[in-house]
Amino acid sequence: MWLLGRLYPDHKSIAEFRRVHREAVTAAGAELVRFAKSCGLIRGEWIAIDGSKFRAVASIDTVRERLALQRYLDSLEKVDEETQANIDHSAVQAALEKLKQNPEPEAGFMLVRQQALPAYNIQTAVDTEHALIVTHAAVLDASDIRCLRPIAERQRDSFQIVADAGYSNGEQVAHCEAAGMIPHVPVTRTVNNQGDGKLFGREDLCYEPDSDTYVCPGNKRLLRKSTNHKDRYTMYKASAGVFGTCSLKSRCTQAPRRGLARHLYEEALNRMQER
Repeated sequence: MWLLGRLYPDHKSIAEFRRVHREAVTAAGAELVRFAKSCGLIRGEWIAIDGSKFRAVASIDTVRERLALQRYLDSLEKVDEETQANIDHSAVQAALEKLKQNPEPEAGFMLVRQQALPAYNIQTAVDTEHALIVTHAAVLDASDIRCLRPIAERQRDSFQIVADAGYSNGEQVAHCEAAGMIPHVPVTRTVNNQGDGKLFGREDLCYEPDSDTYVCPGNKRLLRKSTNHKDRYTMYKASAGVFGTCSLKSRCTQAPRRGLARHLYEEALNRMQER
């Protein structure tokens, strides 16, 4: 520092260096992790995963302008496909050039301290033995619910995973188990919010895999009715005629009949809940 006259790079210079030499920085980080493992500083038995929102360099107006330009180009493409519209090609070219010059074309809006700001979701995996970071990634998805599997698979080892309820995703839990990784995540469940909180909950109904039905405390069956592949659940409902005569109906639901949603990866969630 003395020889350089206390000359040091600012945060913008460091960020630009990392951007230009992205592959080299990643390789250096991977080598550091391998060195820490060889020294016993990273045991790789228990890994904790969490995400944090980091503010992007781009301003709010810059991101808004970029998104508006993208919507403008998308609308022109749609109009061009539907009709023989007169399109100002010079305006289109100007919009494309402006998008190319954007320094952060990936940055999107995320909630940061209860305010929508341009940000990235930085996912970090930490070895619990000495709290050393073993891998990280800048994610464009604002939610953590789809991040468990991608971050865990970067390790390519068998280990125990610890994360908060924001990572409760049955499909990703099942994939992690198949790869030899054991997730420990609080399971997020829907609750029976009717009445005064004393109605029968999910835990009071028994699932019978042989018949693919649920049996309620009144010994009435909830039959499979439909499957929502987008939200990954199957809906089970009792017959209105049969359920209407049940002596325990008043303790089960205030609706004409009881319904229950079963996650497509319910078994994986149950295994994780037992852990």
